[in-house]
Amino acid sequence: MNKQLYRSNATNSVYFHNSVDLFLKEVYDIMKECYGPYGSHILIDGQIRPEATKDGKTILSKIRTDGTISNAVHGSIISVANKQVEEVGDGSTTTILLLCRLYEKFLKIIDEYELSPTVLNNKIKHVVDMLLDELKKESTNIVYQNATDDSDDAIPYLINYDLLYQAIHTSVDGNKDLA
Repeated sequence: MNKQLYRSNATNSVYFHNSVDLFLKEVYDIMKECYGPYGSHILIDGQIRPEATKDGKTILSKIRTDGTISNAVHGSIISVANKQVEEVGDGSTTTILLLCRLYEKFLKIIDEYELSPTVLNNKIKHVVDMLLDELKKESTNIVYQNATDDSDDAIPYLINYDLLYQAIHTSVDGNKDLA
């Protein structure tokens, strides 16, 4: 007699977090191999032919998942990697690795302080908003606000190369006063 196992469409938090954790560890292990200029190419078994790449977004998009939880997590990570590439043009591998580590750290915080994920999320948003407000207060525009050209189509925002040069060198030499 063939007995079919009953499988519910509902899951508890332990099963959910274990599934997410397992999937993210697998993604992290794959991505760390191709990270940086000396990282290895990853061989992906394609439908037509194998493909070798170091691009995190490409690797992530070719990973196959086998469960609804891993499918959801996979889709979320892909959307974050796509946004990174759309905004910056590079850095998808770094973003994916960071996302995996952040999840791990956030779970530890949730367990240690017995917080709900919603409360932690709200606290993180509050801190990010505070940091952005402080950065806006302390920042200096690197553009000239008033062009001396009297024509109607004068370029009102010419780049102030001195300030741009100083800002670039701040990240190199660590001049905190300038930052």
